[in-house]
Amino acid sequence: MVRFHVCRTRSQHDDDDNPVSPCEGAFRAPYVRVDRRTFKTEAEHDSNGFIGRDGKPDLWRDQGSNHRTWEGGICRDFDDEDWFIEIDDVIAFMRKHGRLVIGPWFLSPEIISIEIYDDYRE
Repeated sequence: MVRFHVCRTRSQHDDDDNPVSPCEGAFRAPYVRVDRRTFKTEAEHDSNGFIGRDGKPDLWRDQGSNHRTWEGGICRDFDDEDWFIEIDDVIAFMRKHGRLVIGPWFLSPEIISIEIYDDYRE
């Protein structure tokens, strides 16, 4: 069995506190969400005058963990939770659910995501 992030193109949320499963067999699981920004340095981010919800300056190191640089800028990690599925036959999954978009998940590029393509999104 291989674990994939799974979602639908058409949003399946009742509300933020009660997400609806994107498909049979999906389960909620924790993952590390990577927040990537194209600022060259943390100081460049902090000098942009971002204001947090509390009205105070939103400084890069005030949130997240594992603050670091990458080839395109700066990034940090957040603990999060989303839908995942474990399957051993992607072709059978496609035959059951229709068109799929498969690739690295933009919120955590190390995780492969399967999007059930059930609506137009471009």
